[in-house]
Amino acid sequence: VGGVRNTCHGVELILGGHHNTIRVFLNELVQSVPATGRIEHMIEEPTDPIPGCESFSIATSISEETLEVVIPPDQATCADCLRELFDPANRRFGYALITCTVCGPRYSIIEKLPYDRERTAMRRFPLCEQCRAEYEAPNDRRFHAETIACAACGPNVHLISPSGTVAAADPILAAVDLLRVGRIVAIKGIGGYHLACDARNESAIGELRRRKRRPHKPFAIMVSDLELASQFCEVGEVEARLLRSVEAPIVLLKRREPMLPDMLAPDNNRLGIMLPYTPLQHLLARHFDALVMTSGNVTDEPIRYTEQGLRDLLGPIADFALTHPREIANPSDDPVVVVQSDESVLIRRARGYVPTPLSLDIGGTAILSVGADLKNTCAFALGPRVYSSPHIGDLEYPAAFRRHVEEIERFTKWFGLRPVAIACDMHPGYFSTQNAHKLARQWGAQLVEVQHHHAHVAACLAEHGLSEEIIGVAFDGTGYGTDGAIWGGEFLVASPGRFRRFGHLAYHSLPSGEQSIHEPWRALAAYLIEIFGSKRARSVFQAHVPAVGDIQEVISGLAGPIRPPRTSSMGRLFDAVGVLLGFPPEISFEAQNATAVESLCQGVPLPPYDIEMGATESLGPDDDRDCFEISLWGLFEGTLADIEAGCEREVIADRFHATVVETIVRGCRHVRERTGLARVALSGGCFANTVLVEGACSRLGGDGFEVLLRRHVPPNDGGIALGQLAVAGERLRAKG
Repeated sequence: VGGVRNTCHGVELILGGHHNTIRVFLNELVQSVPATGRIEHMIEEPTDPIPGCESFSIATSISEETLEVVIPPDQATCADCLRELFDPANRRFGYALITCTVCGPRYSIIEKLPYDRERTAMRRFPLCEQCRAEYEAPNDRRFHAETIACAACGPNVHLISPSGTVAAADPILAAVDLLRVGRIVAIKGIGGYHLACDARNESAIGELRRRKRRPHKPFAIMVSDLELASQFCEVGEVEARLLRSVEAPIVLLKRREPMLPDMLAPDNNRLGIMLPYTPLQHLLARHFDALVMTSGNVTDEPIRYTEQGLRDLLGPIADFALTHPREIANPSDDPVVVVQSDESVLIRRARGYVPTPLSLDIGGTAILSVGADLKNTCAFALGPRVYSSPHIGDLEYPAAFRRHVEEIERFTKWFGLRPVAIACDMHPGYFSTQNAHKLARQWGAQLVEVQHHHAHVAACLAEHGLSEEIIGVAFDGTGYGTDGAIWGGEFLVASPGRFRRFGHLAYHSLPSGEQSIHEPWRALAAYLIEIFGSKRARSVFQAHVPAVGDIQEVISGLAGPIRPPRTSSMGRLFDAVGVLLGFPPEISFEAQNATAVESLCQGVPLPPYDIEMGATESLGPDDDRDCFEISLWGLFEGTLADIEAGCEREVIADRFHATVVETIVRGCRHVRERTGLARVALSGGCFANTVLVEGACSRLGGDGFEVLLRRHVPPNDGGIALGQLAVAGERLRAKG
């Protein structure tokens, strides 16, 4: 006898009976947890007998102010629901929003906690008689399924155009017909809208690119099953497991010979593929070899998820929309995963993975971290757990910044408290940093500024539960350094509480500042001018970089009275080498050329270009007294020699990657000789590059190093918020 109920701290179970019977019950409970659930810990306490209790019941949930509960993530449609969906004899046959106790929306529909139907978007749909009976029947698989629904009680799917609802006997089949003739359809998913078109229709893909203002960035596709995925791409055992998982991420897979248009992912040997994870997607996917399924937004802005958001899409981008009235309370994009060395690595942590907490014990202190401006996420640390927002986007876009503010408000509302400290990047121009300053003043919270690359390494330490010093290799595109320069090719010795800079790529100018990021020919020009002089730089441009801006503009700028920013960025180096290899001198998305250079690699072991290490010209405030810098002269000299000798681009790409790997190994050896440390964290956006990661891990492992990677939070700036929390927690602990 007894009862069970949800609380804001977890599940409370009250049991009465013989001691042995209770022990057997608890043992069976632990052993029969469903695949989508887990028991983190169990606390047992004796209680007084329950007067008048003669049965077992589910009691009303308790709503409290401060939360410690694990908020359930959204789950892909389960096998049992799929059987019912396609069973003509089942009353939910063809019902596009079928769910049960183990699958369907969770996080995305929660308005308040604890998780009960009346606190979700489903409260607007009273149960019909049959659904009510299933909900209340202990032996039914939908017993207390908070998302239970059917066609009789709703919600239901309908098709709309910019002028209003489209009359259709079957809205889904009507949408299929529209997609077949090249139309673009917005489709409501769990965390927001997708924009879909036929992945074999080049005209439709081109039109979607034009409307979405996404000229080159890859599109993900959805296929109905693993067999089709294997026709288009190489699918290994780990990739197959990921595709079929309850999280159902987009998995980046190596493409086979082109069976689908190259324009899905130009200059990229990988293709993002996902399997259907909602019933509606399953009903659509069976009619196509592949559908483009890209986020319902304008490129780099957050995914649209409301009725107003749909109006922004319908007409300007989508011709029609397949939607329904189940509201999305908490939006999230699709997660993206890649497999490196037979292990999964999250590139974008979002739907299905969020808001499952990460472990980071910072004591009883509540800390908010606001992340970085690119690939922004924010996170809230409470006790031993870190709750991260889904991927938000780039905060230079007003819609993304508004979403960033909303996610912070959601944390404070759900947890019923304000943080005692706020961690942010030290870049004074970041929107996230400026917002952190504002919130710290508003809430009277302590502000903790964290250097960008220290946060990258600290995130890796936090994921692995480490607090001691390690060697941190932080390679990315940009990060504000303590000397005011733009860092990005760093060798650090770091613990969560502090860091020292032991080495970096040699500084070079970044002409026109931010403009060089979008126009990497400018960065290439600066490298060549500063390494070889203006005369040779001009001749290289005339021979190998035709039809770009005037190199004289860069020459004049470097010689002018106002010095451009200086950078040690590995990301800028990848971009510049990409231009030398014939990729766009002006790019439309971050890491466009870096991805293209990686895609050229054939995995052939070739010798690296020459590397020279020497002392830094001047020490910064956090530089070790023996800080080294790595000259890029040999790399560019060798690359130009190979180009002029007529070497294939694939050979040069392999040698370039071998050079970056050699740089990592030699830099880590230098630090080990100085410190005795042999544990290395590889962190930063450049380590989304599988060729680089696998090459570095192999070489470092063979040289006696233990290598740590970020796998559960992205190696790019999407993982910065976790690192900021780790640093802030340690600094607060040190202060007592």
